[in-house]
Amino acid sequence: LHIKSRQKHSQKLLWDVSIAFNAAIQVTDREGNLLWELRGHERIDELGSPIVDLAFSKDGELLASASRDGTVRLWGMRKDQCRPVRVLTISEPRRLSFSPDSDRLTVAAEDGCSIWNVHSGEREKLLHEVPHPVTGVAYGPDGVLVAITSDPGASYLIRGEQVEAGPEPPTSSPSHVAVSKDGRIAISASSDPQVMLWDPATQVSSLAPEPPETVGRMEWSADGLRRFDLP
Repeated sequence: LHIKSRQKHSQKLLWDVSIAFNAAIQVTDREGNLLWELRGHERIDELGSPIVDLAFSKDGELLASASRDGTVRLWGMRKDQCRPVRVLTISEPRRLSFSPDSDRLTVAAEDGCSIWNVHSGEREKLLHEVPHPVTGVAYGPDGVLVAITSDPGASYLIRGEQVEAGPEPPTSSPSHVAVSKDGRIAISASSDPQVMLWDPATQVSSLAPEPPETVGRMEWSADGLRRFDLP
């Protein structure tokens, strides 16, 4: 089960929540009313084709879904309609993150980290400097891309063509990364209760108080003051 929310400013505040289960995606409003059910990912066994990640673009007009069927699908969300836009073929995609300008989608996959143009559907770059497997990616508000890898666990900051190493995560298998509005970075692993907090501006890293159980996915609130952890 994977859940993502969209916050978009127009004449009123609009929230969409997409919930992925097996090969289907259900898009609901904030009250839980079903808006659309999206299908397109292939079923590859009796359990379907589990969708491993979802991401909304920052402008709220695209939803990306990554699946074990070896594809990333882009769905257009405009004028109360949701329709398929593009299909990207990527071996074992794991995590997704849109750039702040919503023009690019970065995909963490078993064979590396790649950046795609969402308008043309073309791969613009494969980040050879980041070793694989890449287990998580997230953009900061300034366009800096954060990538994490496992075995050994490591973190990287990508600014354009420049790649620099970040602090070593507290586990050898980090699996999730989230960046706050002010650029603070949180890194966690599904198998470990520790969450590392890192501020690139001050180069200070620390461990957050341990939660009562292991942390899976993380999201920062829009104001950057709170972090939401899911087991």
